[in-house]
Amino acid sequence: MIVDWNKIPYKTKLEYYVLTILEENKSCTWKKLKEKSFIPESSLIQTLEILTCKTHIKKNIDTQPLLYHITSKGREYHNQIVQIINKKVKFPPDILNLDPTQKVVYMLQKV
Repeated sequence: MIVDWNKIPYKTKLEYYVLTILEENKSCTWKKLKEKSFIPESSLIQTLEILTCKTHIKKNIDTQPLLYHITSKGREYHNQIVQIINKKVKFPPDILNLDPTQKVVYMLQKV
């Protein structure tokens, strides 16, 4: 169980960011993930591989183009991090109106 946002490694924060995109979109192609994330391509590739190995996401190779889906294990992991964010991260008033993706980018830059 993750206990403190400030102690979460940067790579885990990237995993959270990718899981958030997949949670919001149900499934995504590589192109859509690349467009929606501000993660460098090499980091995105590595993060997707890690999440696939941990079975937090599933890559559907039967479709063209490939589709990535979040699994129930991935949702559970994502929800653990969301609980931490809700407890630990305080947003300054000027960014409260940002959409969830922009808030995640803000958090990654500030931590």
